[in-house]
Amino acid sequence: MAEVVVAGAAGRMGSRLVALLKDEPELRLVAALEAPGHAAVGRDAGESAGVGRLSVPITDDVEAAIGKAVGMFAFALWDREERVLSLVRDRFGEKPLYYGWAGKDFIFGSELKSLRLHPAFDGTIDRQALGLYAARAYVPAPRSIYRSIFKLEPDNGAQASDNLARLRAEMYVEQMTFTQGPVVTPNDTA
Repeated sequence: MAEVVVAGAAGRMGSRLVALLKDEPELRLVAALEAPGHAAVGRDAGESAGVGRLSVPITDDVEAAIGKAVGMFAFALWDREERVLSLVRDRFGEKPLYYGWAGKDFIFGSELKSLRLHPAFDGTIDRQALGLYAARAYVPAPRSIYRSIFKLEPDNGAQASDNLARLRAEMYVEQMTFTQGPVVTPNDTA
């Protein structure tokens, strides 16, 4: 059985997903997220979607919701009020999440080919990463094959403020408590 976390659970699409999950025997709703201060926070997700009680309260606690997530995931979440971008990768690293800079633009995605589409993308090969690839047949995180792009390590999150001058990578544990990790800036890629 797959466990699902729905973000925007009180919105039109989120409510439809919650309703669909209620009747799907192979899927189970484990957490429902909504923006801080939203009127639906604290209400039952099923009742909010109009499908009856599911005993899954809508929360604005992203860390607690992610702590319930199991399986392959990588995502970005923009906190409009705090103006912070959070990137999160699953515990076992099944789903990659790349990030870096293309000129002065911060870019991210789950595939390198999507990042290469940016007009200012710098395709300079990271020679150390190339050596790692030759030795291991893969490029371990936090490196990627490109000098200006990094791969978020498994079981990690990263946060960046809206000016994106600094990106703080952080490790999360079972309770999703964050600890300070390395700081990467656009100048580190030169």
